[in-house]
Amino acid sequence: MLESSSAEAGDQPPKGRVPRAQREQQILAVAEHVFAKHGFEAASMEEIARASGVDRALVYQYFGGKRELYDACHTAALQDVTARVLRAIEGIGEDCAEDMRIELMRRGIRAFFEFVHEHGDGWDVLFGAGWSKMGLSPDDDRGGPDLLAWVEGMIDLSHPGAEPTARSARAAHLLGSAWAVSLWWRQSGAMTLDEITENHLELCLAVLEPLRQG
Repeated sequence: MLESSSAEAGDQPPKGRVPRAQREQQILAVAEHVFAKHGFEAASMEEIARASGVDRALVYQYFGGKRELYDACHTAALQDVTARVLRAIEGIGEDCAEDMRIELMRRGIRAFFEFVHEHGDGWDVLFGAGWSKMGLSPDDDRGGPDLLAWVEGMIDLSHPGAEPTARSARAAHLLGSAWAVSLWWRQSGAMTLDEITENHLELCLAVLEPLRQG
C-alpha cells in the first residue's frame, strides 16, 4: 500500500488565538482525514472539533454543518489537484507540437498521480472511502459533475474543438479509469510513479485518438 503524507487527525493543533482563515484550513485538514477514514455518515463533528482543538460550535459556525464541511473538503481537494495539473500542462493547446503535447499530457498525468500519492485523504474525499462510504459514485450529482467537467476541460486544452458528445463520453471514460487505476495503485503500490504515469498515458492517448481523427 502506498505511504501517504496526508495529515493525521491526531496531529497537534495550533494553540491560542489563531486567525479565522488559518483555523478554517486546520479544521478542513482534520475533517478531510476523518471523512476519508470513516466516510460521511460515520464521521463525527465532535471528533473533528476535538482533533482540531476547538469547540464543536465553532465548526458549525464556520461551516454550517457536516454536509457543508464535507463539500468544503471536496472543493479544496478538487482545487488542489486542478492547480497541480494545470501547472504541469501549461502551454498545451491547438498550436502545441505533437511531441510536446504528449509530453505535457505526461506531466499532467504525473501531477495527478503525485496528488494521489501525496494527498491520500484528499483523494479519498474525491474518489475513495470518503465518497463510497457516503453512498456516492464517480457519476453522482453531488460530486461527479465537478470532476467530469474538470476532465472535459483538460480534454479541451489537449484536443481543442473536439465534438462535445464525444468529448463528454471520453471524459467519463478517463474519469472512471482514473478512479479505478488510482484505487488499485493506492492499495497495491505495485508500480512506481513513473510506471503508473506511463501506463496511464498510453490509455489516455488511445482513448483520445478518435478525437484527433474526427
